Amino acid sequence: MRDVWEISEVSHGKVADMVHRVTALLKTALAPEGVNVKHNTGEAAGQDVFHIHVHVVPLLPGHAIRAVLETA
Repeated sequence: MRDVWEISEVSHGKVADMVHRVTALLKTALAPEGVNVKHNTGEAAGQDVFHIHVHVVPLLPGHAIRAVLETA
């Protein structure tokens, strides 16, 4: 499966279930202030690895993304 356009609804549901499990584990292990969940489909969207995958990024206190959001 190359991207979200090619994944079946059933497989996408399994990916979503895994994302949910991973975020719960991160919450327990790291106690982040938040989490970003991201997927890019297509080169125009920034996809450069052409298989289905999801980025799960815990946002810890003082995280650079948080600092950017607060100044925007």
